[in-house]
Amino acid sequence: MIGRWISNMIDKSKQLVVRVDLYFGYIFVVAIVVSICEMALLAAWLDAAKFILSIGWLVLLLLATARMWKAKVEYNLTSDLQAYKIISGCFIIMVLSSISYGFAVRLASALANQFVTTAKIVVPLNILVALDVMMIGILGIYCFDKLRGVWSSPR
Repeated sequence: MIGRWISNMIDKSKQLVVRVDLYFGYIFVVAIVVSICEMALLAAWLDAAKFILSIGWLVLLLLATARMWKAKVEYNLTSDLQAYKIISGCFIIMVLSSISYGFAVRLASALANQFVTTAKIVVPLNILVALDVMMIGILGIYCFDKLRGVWSSPR
């Protein structure tokens, strides 16, 4: 009974985490564009793969979070999350981040002279990072909203 009450507290159609249709397509396209830019840079400097990929992921994170914030404001969505979504989101971030960064670190040393193989790995890796970035953005916006509520509450 309590679980039903808690799940009914937040209207699912107004949750940012549920309305993926408003930002996933954009994040997917940005991941492809970032991949193309990274491949151009990797063609010139393959040894710096872990740095180039990390910068691309930061750009992806910034653009994705900005798009998610815009969707939140434009469609009057809530960033409120239930406890199980927060816990599962943190778990997803840990798994995807460790897989992604593990690939990036090994990419430079393992494929130092194999640009074609590296290019084949960059696109799927950035799509994996796009999923990671979505969870980071959702949890980041949630935390920001909670902190903003604490700061703006009268004392």
